[in-house]
Amino acid sequence: MTKEQKEKLKKIAKEKNTTISEILNVATKNVIKNYDEQEKNV
Repeated sequence: MTKEQKEKLKKIAKEKNTTISEILNVATKNVIKNYDEQEKNV
């Protein structure tokens, strides 16, 4: 993760009243969900 990305995540977390960890947690779940969907379609 670049410094710019980290700063952007900090800003988003502050605006949404959450944490960077929670944003990354949701993003990780979405990546896994999308991967699983693709595996089903193979």
